[in-house]
Amino acid sequence: MQAAGLAFALALPILIGVALLAACVRDAAQARQAGLAPWILGAGHVVGVFVLTLLMRGIAVTGTPLDLVSIGVPGLAIAGALSWLAWRRSATGWRDAMTDARRTLIASDLARPARIAWFALLAWMAVRAGMLLVEVGTRPLYPWDAWSAWATKAKTFFALGTIVPFVDAAGWAAASTPVWFDAAPGQPVTLPLLQAWVAIAMGAWDDARIGLPWWLYFVSILLVVYGEVRRRGYAPLTSLAAAWLAGSLPLLGTQVALAGYADLPLAAAFTLGTLAGIRAIGTRAPVDIAAAVLALAAVALAKSSGWMWLVVALPGFAAAALGPAGYRRIALALAVVAIGAIGIAARFPKAALGQVSFAYEPIWETLAVDSVLLANWHLLVVGIVGTIAFSWRRLVGRDVAPLTLVVAAGAIWVAMLTAFPGVRHWGADGLGLNRAVLVLAPLAIVWMVVALRDAPEPTPTTTTVPAAAPEAVAGDAPSSA
Repeated sequence: MQAAGLAFALALPILIGVALLAACVRDAAQARQAGLAPWILGAGHVVGVFVLTLLMRGIAVTGTPLDLVSIGVPGLAIAGALSWLAWRRSATGWRDAMTDARRTLIASDLARPARIAWFALLAWMAVRAGMLLVEVGTRPLYPWDAWSAWATKAKTFFALGTIVPFVDAAGWAAASTPVWFDAAPGQPVTLPLLQAWVAIAMGAWDDARIGLPWWLYFVSILLVVYGEVRRRGYAPLTSLAAAWLAGSLPLLGTQVALAGYADLPLAAAFTLGTLAGIRAIGTRAPVDIAAAVLALAAVALAKSSGWMWLVVALPGFAAAALGPAGYRRIALALAVVAIGAIGIAARFPKAALGQVSFAYEPIWETLAVDSVLLANWHLLVVGIVGTIAFSWRRLVGRDVAPLTLVVAAGAIWVAMLTAFPGVRHWGADGLGLNRAVLVLAPLAIVWMVVALRDAPEPTPTTTTVPAAAPEAVAGDAPSSA
């Protein structure tokens, strides 16, 4: 019975998110857009979790206990209604998209060398995902923050069947009504609600099983990266290589195996929200707008520092909206921010804003060791430097510039966290820089792959059969999925 409840708990957010995004697809032609189906499948988990936790908030406000029926029934109703709408709009397109996806998965259009590379990458990713699934599904709740800052809330919500307020120790001591406190009472309740939902559906609290959504976030990142690169017109093998690069990041796997931190869900939501937001500004497509709005809202409500990552994404959105005429102005604004931070540190060494100190106490050596000498980030830094060196002309192209500016803004933010440790109150919890880098890393992978390849011709979305991506190597003919 617990196994069935667990399966339902994990499937419901995906059903809601996939159905919602599929219902936003305009017609059968768009449904067959190259890469859209896997992109929606990956984005569906991120979007669905956010919608489900909003539903749980609403149920709690009404005073109804949080249980399997009160959450599961309306959740299934939402998923069913949206699925019916999606199928009514483009049933033929979704059938064709599934056929295309199956053909792409078996690499029927690739020559022998490309097929070998395709299945080698698929096998590597499957083995890695399988090993992580075993680890996250069998390891009891272990990381410090996971049980002291997040699961404390989740277990309380599960035990009481409702959402209760968490305050700091002083607020708890002075409270005249029942309140609770833990190591991070100010953190949002989105992820604790997700963990509580898993326990509610199972009918029991299980330290290991409540971490399984983190594995789904890992899979979501792979699918979103693959789908995004594919939607940009690149060949399936190139897109799969991008997903493999993202999945091979060592600390990404660590965040899955040591499930419970908020940084992996934040990374998934930031990656999806930024990519979808940049695309939505150009396409005005409802599916991109819905994914961007909900994913960016999830960024803001995943962690107290999420608002800062919304700021990081703004230069990319501005570049997408203004076009080439605004690239230099946005880049100049970023440079002014960076120089201004240095100037403040030099002129006002004891400057502070509330709890946030701007004292210049750099830990550049720590950043260098974590990023280059250790295996924490694989070859991410080398790839970023190589991309700048070999594709610097492409970095300001219309298709790459918005991503370039987001990566640049993210790099400035990481540099500020390194130079002004007191600022980490806003973005890295004072426990190291790797968590901040994790949020930016999947997006940086997409940027590198897109910048290092010649820009393909846009793939038509108004015809029944998409055109082949011209950048495909010999024997690497693209299909639609």
